[in-house]
Amino acid sequence: MTASTVLEHILEGLEQADGHAGLQVVIAALRDEMNVDHMVYHWVDSAGDQYRCGTYPAEWVQRYLDQKYLQVDPVIAGCY
Repeated sequence: MTASTVLEHILEGLEQADGHAGLQVVIAALRDEMNVDHMVYHWVDSAGDQYRCGTYPAEWVQRYLDQKYLQVDPVIAGCY
């Protein structure tokens, strides 16, 4: 597949995603296409509720939460 065909396929998957499970499938496909180990998508709604989908193992997600990286992600902080 060409890069544009893959992108079209991923965008179609996003349009058809029916909730968290659908987004999870798309982010795993995007991770595979980009040839990276892990990927996460995190968003906050207008009420301040936070959601995520990603490919990190449950143990790392728990550590991330325990260390309160959600408030100040060390990677983002390092970019400044």
